[in-house]
Amino acid sequence: MNRVGLEARSDVRVYSFAKIFYLQQNKASTARGSLRDFHVSENTCRRIPPTAPTYMSPKGTPRIIVIVGPTASGKSTLAVDTAKRFSGEVISADSRQVYRGLDVASGTITNEEMCGIPHHLLNVADPNEQFTVFTPPPVEPNQALRNELQQKDTKELHSLLQEMDQRRAAEIDENNPRRLIRAIEIADELGHVPKKEDNPPKFDCLQIGLTLSKETLRERIHERTTLRLKEGMIAEARQLHEGGLSYERMKQLGLEYELLAKYLEGNIETKEELQKAIETADWQYARKQMSWFRRDGRIQWHHPTQKDAIYKKIDSFLRTQ
Repeated sequence: MNRVGLEARSDVRVYSFAKIFYLQQNKASTARGSLRDFHVSENTCRRIPPTAPTYMSPKGTPRIIVIVGPTASGKSTLAVDTAKRFSGEVISADSRQVYRGLDVASGTITNEEMCGIPHHLLNVADPNEQFTVFTPPPVEPNQALRNELQQKDTKELHSLLQEMDQRRAAEIDENNPRRLIRAIEIADELGHVPKKEDNPPKFDCLQIGLTLSKETLRERIHERTTLRLKEGMIAEARQLHEGGLSYERMKQLGLEYELLAKYLEGNIETKEELQKAIETADWQYARKQMSWFRRDGRIQWHHPTQKDAIYKKIDSFLRTQ
């Protein structure tokens, strides 16, 4: 999400996901150890120089690297390796790792995996409260309207939105019923969906996308889920609930946490069923992510093993005047 650091020195930022935030300082600590006080030996990872270089575009905006891709594609690993190579820092844009205590099931990077690279926007928000970078229009959910719209297919929803707001209908993902219903709900209340303000970009971005074969990605999701179950994500979810996080809120967090809540409630009976449900949900999520990313022609796609090609592209981007 944006540029900042523990010492606010390095202006090369490496982002392990897709969105961008601005944060002054990360003071959080996690169950896996303090993010600020972690140190590694010289033999483990190369440390960042005391003062890192600054890379600016001709327009005077800082240059940043954005690493995107589906879940389990290796973004965090590439982000750390890239930050080490170019003396940068990592700012996560994960929608759940931003919350305190959601470490195991969300796959929050460990202190050891950070290799001494400063990371930001991890464990900074209360999981009981919604953390967002966008303030939506002041339209309360209309459950009666939603119930009616949920009976329609995406073609019908998109056609209805076109009648209400042609501009929004032209922009929206016409295969996403959730977004279509929300847009119709807002247009029904306000007469149209307010357009987001077009502010000049604050950063000059190079977007690197990671892509894997379907077979490899599914296998990675399976291996990752197996590991997280062994690391204790069920116990983590139980501890979160005992600490005051309701099952309803856990379900709102989605994916693993939604299914873990159902398991703890007894609606999923066995761990085997839980693992299968998580892997299915993560695979569906990965497919939706790729569908979304393919719409962005600015992303330059690479296999995670093509690091030399990626580094060459990044070096050229940072130094081109």
